[in-house]
Amino acid sequence: MMNDVFLAIRRLRKHPAATLAGVATLALAIGAAAAIWSLLSAVLLWPLPVAAPDRLVVVGERIESGRDAGGLFNSHIYPLYPQVRHSGIFEAVAAGGLQSLLAGAGERPIQTPVYFASHDYFAVLGVRVPLGRSFTPDDDRRGAPLVVLLSDRYWRRTLGGTVPCSVVS
Repeated sequence: MMNDVFLAIRRLRKHPAATLAGVATLALAIGAAAAIWSLLSAVLLWPLPVAAPDRLVVVGERIESGRDAGGLFNSHIYPLYPQVRHSGIFEAVAAGGLQSLLAGAGERPIQTPVYFASHDYFAVLGVRVPLGRSFTPDDDRRGAPLVVLLSDRYWRRTLGGTVPCSVVS
């Protein structure tokens, strides 16, 4: 068996251009296969982190302005939300919409994309808020003070993980 290995090495040394082409082709093929598998795995094999992703329906229009919006939808259902919610057509209804606000800590507000959501948004998705409180029905009242939920990543990256948040519309 060792003789076979030595013979293969000698033959590869005799033709360095062919060896280099073969190694480069194998490297590219393995890299491409790994990249495609990563993409397919992320998109098709891992379900959404919600309770019943196969039962969700998004009503809205795909955001296609400016840079790639990453497949976000802007929903115009929020004004109709109370009627749709109480119509009995759907098992559960939550509403939301993408906006942009100035948000920040202290004197450095920055333009930040935010998603306005109804009080039952997380309950419909079956997502639990790990720290603090979620939205309540009182938060949906007209004139109620704004309630903000921050992702841990946003809180640590933008606010340093310790600074209280202020929102300016």
